[in-house]
Amino acid sequence: MKIATVMGAIALSLPLLSDGLAHAVGHPALQQRLTLSEWGLRQAANFAPMPEYPRESLRAKVVGVVVAAVAFGSDGRLKSLEILESPDALTGTAVRNAVSRWTVLSPHGADRGANYVLEGKLTFYFRLQNGEGLVVDPDQMPGGTPRPQARPAVTTSPSGVPSLTVPPPTPTPRPGTHGETLQTITVGDFKQQLATTEHVVLDPGQREAFQRSHWPGAVNIPFDELAVRGGPELPREKLVVVDCTREELQLCRWAGGRLVAQNFPRLVLLVR
Repeated sequence: MKIATVMGAIALSLPLLSDGLAHAVGHPALQQRLTLSEWGLRQAANFAPMPEYPRESLRAKVVGVVVAAVAFGSDGRLKSLEILESPDALTGTAVRNAVSRWTVLSPHGADRGANYVLEGKLTFYFRLQNGEGLVVDPDQMPGGTPRPQARPAVTTSPSGVPSLTVPPPTPTPRPGTHGETLQTITVGDFKQQLATTEHVVLDPGQREAFQRSHWPGAVNIPFDELAVRGGPELPREKLVVVDCTREELQLCRWAGGRLVAQNFPRLVLLVR
């Protein structure tokens, strides 16, 4: 598995980040690629229309999650978008059409000539409620984690570029949110002790690795998406078994820690 680099919205205001962008202005060929968390991207967006539920998908009662990998340029406009997951092609197209209209604010201290790309992932849920089709953000889903903080203040720099100027507060980590306290079990333990226990097996690896091989019946939510998708998609009433090899144990601990932070009551690590 590859551990994705995830930066929170606080990265938008770090002096080091601004220095890097200033350096990029002096070297036009050097492009800074800055990875933001989902909420970091959403907080940076100053125009963010929601996707529309396709009529054909609604008639067919298609529901599910759409995940898109996106990149925005220094002009605030979308440069690229890849649909990583969707319940059907039409819902993926609906997300593409909506996000193609998004614009984001520049990082604090960036000049108009700065050469950078803001990268990250965006998640949308297509769901039915009382026969009505709804498209909602992750925090609006049952079990969704509230957004970390309100949108930072926005001002206009001397060059006329809107920028984020107030860094969001850094939350105090809760005990166990790095997964260091989670119980580990072997395949033998799993088969003997948990066969009669209601559970769900979670594979936090990347989609390509999951497609090559995974535990039968496992659910795939990549590690860097768990903070957003874990609450809405994993059942809290069941034991969550995080599946990993010995080489991936630390990644699985981090994945379990993401769920501890979302108050999942029962978690174990399956090491094989």
